[in-house]
Amino acid sequence: VLHLGLTFWITGGKYGYPNFVQIKDLFEEVNAKGGINGRKVKITEYDTTCTPNKAVDNATKLAYEDKVLLIIGAGCSSSSIPMIPIITKAGVPMFTSMSSNNKVTNQGSAWIFRTSVADRFYAKVMGEYVYHDLGARRIAYVYSTDAAPNGFSKGVRDHLRDTYGLEPVADEEYQYKSTDLRSFLMKAKAAGPLDALFISDQQDGIALGVRQSFEVGIPASVTRLHTSSAALADVPKLLGDMVIGSTYSSSFAPDNPDPRVAKFVKWYEDKYDQRPDHLMAQSDDLFRILLKALTDADIKNTPESLAADRAAIRDEIAKTKDFLGVNSGPISFCADPTPDCRDGNRTAMVVKYTKGGKDFETVIVKAVQVPY
Repeated sequence: VLHLGLTFWITGGKYGYPNFVQIKDLFEEVNAKGGINGRKVKITEYDTTCTPNKAVDNATKLAYEDKVLLIIGAGCSSSSIPMIPIITKAGVPMFTSMSSNNKVTNQGSAWIFRTSVADRFYAKVMGEYVYHDLGARRIAYVYSTDAAPNGFSKGVRDHLRDTYGLEPVADEEYQYKSTDLRSFLMKAKAAGPLDALFISDQQDGIALGVRQSFEVGIPASVTRLHTSSAALADVPKLLGDMVIGSTYSSSFAPDNPDPRVAKFVKWYEDKYDQRPDHLMAQSDDLFRILLKALTDADIKNTPESLAADRAAIRDEIAKTKDFLGVNSGPISFCADPTPDCRDGNRTAMVVKYTKGGKDFETVIVKAVQVPY
C-alpha cells in the first residue's frame, strides 16, 4: 500500500472536518478502481484540534512512527507553521490545502507545498481593491490573534500604509475564540465615520463580529471586509441576509460560471448536500495534483527506500506547471525551497455575498493574478 498521513481539525470544530471527509472519500474512489499503479492508498489520520502542540505531535508520529510517504494538512495556519521544522528534518513532504499564513512557506523548507493562496497575495489584491475600487480611506481593523486572519489583516494594513501612506483609523486585535467583540467594535465605531471595516477571524468569529457590528450601530453602508474564512458556508448560514455586502478574499466562488467549477459544485452538492466553499475546492486541487505525483513518482515502497520515495514524491509535486483545477488560477510549483516555488496559486479573488442562508449566493468582484 501507499501509506499517507492526514492531520486536520477533525473533531470539536467545523474547520477541516469536511475536507478530511472529502479527501478520504476521493482516495476511497481511487482504491475502488484498483488504486495507484496497482497499490491501494492507506490513510492514517490524527486530529490537530487547531492546536500547535498537537499538530507537532501528529507530525512527529506520522513522520517517524507511522513512516508515511507524505502528510496532508494541517488546516489552521497556527497548526501548520510549527509542523514545518518537523517535516523538514524528517524529510517528508507536506501538502496543505488550507493554511494561508505567509510563515508556512517562508521558512525555506523544500518539503512544503500548498494549493491555498498565501496571505501576501490576498493582502495585496484586497488592499488594491479597497483603495481603488471602494475608494475607502477611513478603514478600521478588528481581527483575532489566530495566525491566518491576523496575518491577512496586518498584511492589508501594511500594504495600504507602505504603498499609499494610509493609516488605519482603528486597529484592534483580540484573543482568538473571544465571544464578545463589542468593545473592540465600539472603538472602531468611535473612530468613525468609517468607509470600511475589516473583521477577520475563523468563520465563527467572522459571523459573530458581523452580527455584533450591527448591534453596536455600525451602519450597513460601511463595507464589511474579511479574510478567506468568510467563504466558508457556515458564515452565510449563521448570518442569513445580514451577510449581504460582506466582501472577502478567496480562491473560489461556487457561482463562478466556469464549466470546471460548475461540474465540481454539482458533484459536491450531489454527494454532500451542501454548497462547496474554497477549502473544498483547494482540497480537490490538492488531490488531483497529488494523484498525478503519486502515479508518476518512482516509488519502491520498501522500508529501505522510504527516504528516496519521499523525495521522489516531493520532486514530482514540484514539477506541477499551470495546473488548472477549480480554484481561481493556475497552480505551479518549482524546485527551489522558496515561497515563490511553494505557493502554487497566485490568483486572489474578491468575492461579495449577494444572498445569505444555506443557499447563499455570491458574485466575483474581481480576480487578480499577482505577478512573479
